[in-house]
Amino acid sequence: MDKLKPCPFCGSEAAEPLFIGNDHTKKRTVTIKCKAPGCTKGVTVGAMRFSHEWCHEEAVKKWNTRATDTALAAAEARIAELENYVEKFAAQAKNFPAIHYPDDVSLVAIRINVGDLRRAAALLKEKE
Repeated sequence: MDKLKPCPFCGSEAAEPLFIGNDHTKKRTVTIKCKAPGCTKGVTVGAMRFSHEWCHEEAVKKWNTRATDTALAAAEARIAELENYVEKFAAQAKNFPAIHYPDDVSLVAIRINVGDLRRAAALLKEKE
């Protein structure tokens, strides 16, 4: 059995797998979640015709899978795109100080998303 890697989102340790069902139930599932109290990430694999061992192996594979270089490059490209949008929006707002933009909330949301994407990209780089 493969050892569980840390959470790909927060870096905390993974909790012990949770097995639901048995050989006498119709469905069996295995869930692996992060141990960190604030992190809600997890993987669940269920099957009707396969054993808990199979579900467990698949759940471990999914939990231990990290983003590929392609996914990381796509995330970095999206970060650059959002940063460019934020800069253009901020420049336009400076040119028209008397106008109140109703999209100020959108600007804040975009900055938060850029920050989240940066943190995710940094974690992906560390994990690989």
